[in-house]
Amino acid sequence: MLRWSVSSRARLRSLLGAMALSACSWSRFDEVSDDPPVVALKRPGALESGFGIGLASVGNAESVQLLSIGSSPRSRAAVYELGVSDSPLVDAIDTGHCDSDEETLCASLSTPVGLARAAGPSGEFEFCFITGIGAGSNGWGLLARCADDTQFELPVPDLVEEELIRPILDGETIPEPVMLAVDRAEAPALLAGVPSLATAFFYAPLSRAPVELESSSNEVDESFGSAVAVLDADGDRLFAVAAPEQGNVWLFRMVGTGATARGEPIGCLGGISGLGRALSAGRVDEDEFDDLVIADEKNVTVLAGDVLAELPVSSSVACSFASLPEGALLGSFGCGSTRGVEGCSGSEFGAALAVGDLDGDGDGEVIVGAPRMTVRGESGAGALLIFDVEGDDPHSFAEVLFASSLEQNDRLGAALATPRLATRDILAAGAPGGAKTFLFYCPEILPSNLRAGSRRCQ
Repeated sequence: MLRWSVSSRARLRSLLGAMALSACSWSRFDEVSDDPPVVALKRPGALESGFGIGLASVGNAESVQLLSIGSSPRSRAAVYELGVSDSPLVDAIDTGHCDSDEETLCASLSTPVGLARAAGPSGEFEFCFITGIGAGSNGWGLLARCADDTQFELPVPDLVEEELIRPILDGETIPEPVMLAVDRAEAPALLAGVPSLATAFFYAPLSRAPVELESSSNEVDESFGSAVAVLDADGDRLFAVAAPEQGNVWLFRMVGTGATARGEPIGCLGGISGLGRALSAGRVDEDEFDDLVIADEKNVTVLAGDVLAELPVSSSVACSFASLPEGALLGSFGCGSTRGVEGCSGSEFGAALAVGDLDGDGDGEVIVGAPRMTVRGESGAGALLIFDVEGDDPHSFAEVLFASSLEQNDRLGAALATPRLATRDILAAGAPGGAKTFLFYCPEILPSNLRAGSRRCQ
């Protein structure tokens, strides 16, 4: 049985409820001026309503691309070239993703992912996005499209094929068929959750073989797979699979490589209402381990990946925070208001999460979407709350971002991504209620030397 060293439950609950706000900044960006710090991407006519409902990025030293997808299950996605500095192309360079025709039928996903390198049936490919599930020209599975227009399918477990893909082919509508996540390695691991089937499976880096994950509980969480995250643990991989209706987040460690890989259960977090309604991962502190970011009904909690990586395999585990190892909790925080931004109670704080090094200092900030926030009197316009998660006050937000053109029910922050440009990340955010996607280049936490190097930050 898994045994964690006991830490203070009272301390955890205190941190989970922390709402104190330090002196925080806010930014009103005018994205229609010359060289603006906020850039609005143009929605191509090929996309249906809901542009910005899901975002994904992929890049290297020569090119960075962002994908924005429309409303599932029958919408294409658009890919944009962001370059490697601050001069993105606002017109899409590719709208062929999830483009159903006589040979293919694609149900689009609200959680697309980008892979710098991926394994196709005839070799490796670069700059690939997975945007849908269905029938491709050569089979059934997760549908990928790469920068050279190569398209292929990743096979899925038999249960998913029989109970999910076949109904899609028969015309049945499944709003959230698959939830996807990858880490940010050049050859990432891919994790998929299927909440309608209460199952999850993964692909080891550069593998096409799906490996199913099973919790160590005798009872199946009915919402298992509703959110997923992959942690790069200094070269190893950890998987988080959420069952938010039960308030549980299951943890697994990948063992082995390729088709022989397997997932071993190492723990379960639980005991908080709605825990795991959104997940993300990234390097929040300065070590070489990704950290895990978890949203519940009210708060967002950050757990240290290096501590989680040391958890032993367990054949039986209770879902709880009560026995987390010492040092596992990096921070926990809730929603807060500031000038021009209000309405925390109905804000959907934590609907989307991301981690990115927005200030280029080597560790990441946690970005929390609050798509129902009221901004400058516009209800449901949406806002982005940035938490630095370091220093003496890690539960206070550092900044609030929004766009000056936001209107009622635009829902900025329903989807997030953090494309990597040179030495820092920028922030991409979808506002699907208004069919908008924005790039934020100049948060106020950006240091003066990096600000001076960008014409958008002058």
